[in-house]
This record gives sequence, C-alpha cells and structure tokens, in this order.
Amino acid sequence: MADLLEQGRALHLLSVGLSAGAVAALLLGPGGWSAAGPAAVLLAGLAETWLALRVGFDARCFRRIARGADDPGLACLDAALLRLGLMPGDKAGRPMASRLEGARRLLGLQGAALVAQAGPGLLAVLTT
Repeated sequence: MADLLEQGRALHLLSVGLSAGAVAALLLGPGGWSAAGPAAVLLAGLAETWLALRVGFDARCFRRIARGADDPGLACLDAALLRLGLMPGDKAGRPMASRLEGARRLLGLQGAALVAQAGPGLLAVLTT
C-alpha cells in the first residue's frame, strides 16, 4: 500500500505544474480567459496539495508499520493521529483493511482534485 500511495507524488508534481501555469496566467494578464479560470486552477491545486500531504503521510506511516518500526503499532499511530487532528475519534482502533481502504480513497480524491484542477486549464486551451 505504501508503494501505491507513493504514486501521489507524481500526481502532486503535475498539480504543481498546473498551479505554476495558473500563477503565470494571473501575472501576465487574462490572455483570452478570465481570471476565474486560473483562480479555479489554484483553488483545486490547494485541495490537491492538502490531499498530497495526507497521502504522503499515510504512505510513510504504512511503510513504518510494515517494517515493524512502530511497535506497539496501530494504537500508537491512532493516538498520534488523534492528537494531530488527522483522524476523528470514532475511527481509532479500526482494522488494517479499513485503514488501507481509507488511504486508497484519499489517493482517489487526490486524483480527482488533479482532474478538477486540469479542467479549467484544458477548457481555456480548447476554447482559445
């Protein structure tokens, strides 16, 4: 699972490129599309960045657990996630299969944020 979650890094690099293009579009002027397009790209990029941070964090946690570096393991991880506000209290003590599914869902949301971010940019290119 950690290896799968590491793919979020590639998604994030694409997102950073789209965000840089949006910043350039805002700085250089509208150039055929309104400022709403780059603003939407940046907002979706912020969402993607938050998800990328969370997916990367989960990848590192799963890798440490797989290596046995976090004994007593999940209880310690749950306590840390609760303290950091990264997990609601009702999710503590979940079985590993549920945790893996949640991490996979976060990676899917990260991909969806990238698609949402690319949408306004592609629309602008296609309509100019």
